[in-house]
Amino acid sequence: MNDEILVSPIEDTEFHIVDEHTASWYVGKITMMRQEIEMVKSQAARRIASIESNIKGMEFRFGKELEQWAFMESAKRGKKTLRLVDGTVRIVGRPLNPKAKVSDLTKVPFKDEFEVVAYDIDGIERHATSMIKLVANKETGELVPILNVPGFTVIPATTVVTIVNEKADKTKDGGE
Repeated sequence: MNDEILVSPIEDTEFHIVDEHTASWYVGKITMMRQEIEMVKSQAARRIASIESNIKGMEFRFGKELEQWAFMESAKRGKKTLRLVDGTVRIVGRPLNPKAKVSDLTKVPFKDEFEVVAYDIDGIERHATSMIKLVANKETGELVPILNVPGFTVIPATTVVTIVNEKADKTKDGGE
């Protein structure tokens, strides 16, 4: 191998591919750069997989705790978006507003309170929804909707707590 191949002929403004030597230099450089791209992609993919695994572990370990804290804090502040020092947490869904659904109209005890049962299912559901009570699960502390009305089933609303944005590392822009 010739040492001249390692020296970049591009620094010479008059460089052109004119022979096997200059063509070989060009092809070698392009090949090496493409190999470097693939190596960097492979390293990045492994690192990303590792970080994603760490995120899943953190979410498994602390996700429910964040949901419970955010739910209680949201109630205190009266806001569904909680701005924190390192990002924002948003509560999506209506944890205090589960729904009741008619599962067997013949068993509903208060169906006679409605003039036309067949056309006022919404009214019956609203009536049952007002009877839903949230009870804390003694083991988890999670609020669970309970409904004791024949002919109805409870459809608990889903509470999703998401981190909607994260602040950049403070050390990168001089700190705060």
